[in-house]
Amino acid sequence: MTKAKPAQSAASSDGSARRLGDEYIVSADELARFKRDGYVHLRGVMSESEMKVIDDAYDAFLDRRISVEGRDFNDMTTGEFGTDPANYAIVNVMLPRKYLPSLQGNLFERRAASIAKQLCGDGMVIDFDQLLAKQPFRNDAVFAWHQDQAYWIDTPDRRTATCWLAVDDSNLANGCMQFLPGSQNEPVRPHRPLHGDASPQKSPALAARQSRSTRRRFR
Repeated sequence: MTKAKPAQSAASSDGSARRLGDEYIVSADELARFKRDGYVHLRGVMSESEMKVIDDAYDAFLDRRISVEGRDFNDMTTGEFGTDPANYAIVNVMLPRKYLPSLQGNLFERRAASIAKQLCGDGMVIDFDQLLAKQPFRNDAVFAWHQDQAYWIDTPDRRTATCWLAVDDSNLANGCMQFLPGSQNEPVRPHRPLHGDASPQKSPALAARQSRSTRRRFR
């Protein structure tokens, strides 16, 4: 999902017509694409003004005004933690809603819950949240290709929707999200850490400029 641009002349072009309070309406075509490809790009889930809560929280975490314990604040590339984050290629904040309780139930979280229900059905609850910031002009600020389920516990109910929100503009120059359509139907392949015993890297990207995003996973 991408951060909305300022309102344009056509209401449907920025998603505003589908934002109904806590709800975001997923079209039948988008639902079909999600089931076919395993992902779907939903435009304008949040307006520019609605992003302020997320922007402010991001700045507070990156400036270390909010204390985060141990490995929950780390370099996603190497797994390093407890050192100067200015040297991290990818700043990874795990479970920000735990360390900033005011984030719990924010508008994006509520709309993401409505999206997860439309994509996967009833009974979806939030399972995980995360903030990521790829530092600008760092060639090592990359994620390797991966399958998310390789990192998750095995449960009888495999329904999952990860709602990824770009806080900054997301494009090829700063490392946008990429997917392999239909790969959700393939078996989970063996995964391994890329840096010794550090946490395994994930998805691919270039990092020419800063790119920040947040995720909410529902199961």
